[in-house]
Amino acid sequence: MEQDFVDEKNCVNKDGDPQACYPPFFNAAFKRRVIASNTCGMRHREKYCHFLPTSGSHQCNYCDAKNPRDNEDHSADALTDNNVNNWWQSQNLAHNRTIHYKESVYLDIDLGARLHLAYIMLDFKSQMPKAMVIHRKLGKDDEWKPWAYYAYNCINSFNMQGRKTYDSFKYFDEVICMDDYHVPQDNKITFAIMNGRIEPRLFYTKKEFMDWASARQVRIEFKKFMTLGDEMEAKEESLITYYVAVKSLKIGARCDCNGHASDCKPVTGDRVENPEMNCQCHPSHFTQGNNCEECKPLYRDGPWKPNEPCKSK
Repeated sequence: MEQDFVDEKNCVNKDGDPQACYPPFFNAAFKRRVIASNTCGMRHREKYCHFLPTSGSHQCNYCDAKNPRDNEDHSADALTDNNVNNWWQSQNLAHNRTIHYKESVYLDIDLGARLHLAYIMLDFKSQMPKAMVIHRKLGKDDEWKPWAYYAYNCINSFNMQGRKTYDSFKYFDEVICMDDYHVPQDNKITFAIMNGRIEPRLFYTKKEFMDWASARQVRIEFKKFMTLGDEMEAKEESLITYYVAVKSLKIGARCDCNGHASDCKPVTGDRVENPEMNCQCHPSHFTQGNNCEECKPLYRDGPWKPNEPCKSK
């Protein structure tokens, strides 16, 4: 999916002249802190079960944040640790009658900087939710904006026409609802941010294109769990199987350096588990700032521009 973006790592050309350059893509979620609004086993040990279609029976286990040795701790740290043997899990409807009915379950992640995102991938341990939304913020103090909707039935869940492909948009930043995601490959959901919206070569030509693919914070909202529709009158043996669990959250992204850097690094001295990210502005471009967003004092002969070096007075 990274191939949907311009990929030039050299900030000077063969003649030594400055040219537009960009940092490489990386998994921006790796080792980042994820804040979950709900997690099983945080207060006490909780039983949960899942249905085994081959045998027609239930297999049951326990959630307990105080018992990681027996793989019963399913906190949000598991989403970004690159360990395939653990996962995050919400409470089930037998232990919490507020989620799903009245409240959504949220997963929030701060990426440490405003980044250009290529994709967001969720790998589910449980059945995928009946309805979910991906939101974003450009800055810490901005409002959450919906970025993508997913539902078993888009009309019923969001009053939106369901879509099955990314190949047709009314306008490049149209927010759509996908309704065929419940039969995916490998139980994964991948939101490919720019697929089908513009030609890759045009991405850095307009600010609105770059803004559409940008985020500082991402929120995954699980509005409704996948159920058989019996949750209002179901017995505990059914309710205990209704929850959402995710093995991993991956975010393919690169730093927004405005075409003036080929590297981006965490700020030293910040919290190890959630550092801020800064562009390493290339000397040949004479820019400065966390995103190389301004010219250096002696190089302000003209206005600062993305992708073009600053000029001396």
